[in-house]
Amino acid sequence: MPKEKLQMLIDKLKIRDNKAYEFFERIALDLTSERSKNEGLIKLKGCFAITQYADFTFEEEELLSEIIDEINSNE
Repeated sequence: MPKEKLQMLIDKLKIRDNKAYEFFERIALDLTSERSKNEGLIKLKGCFAITQYADFTFEEEELLSEIIDEINSNE
């Protein structure tokens, strides 16, 4: 699981004061619990559309894409 990349994305969003970081912080919290880890992974895999609605930069989109690709390749 690309936890470091997820934290990088959260940090980048926070710096720009993009409130989408809150969504990713909740997912990061899910990933720390064995009980909710799968739910967090499912949310991450299906969340790319947030980039359109939350005004992501190209760099943030690329980072999220890398995270999703890593999750899909580990299945």
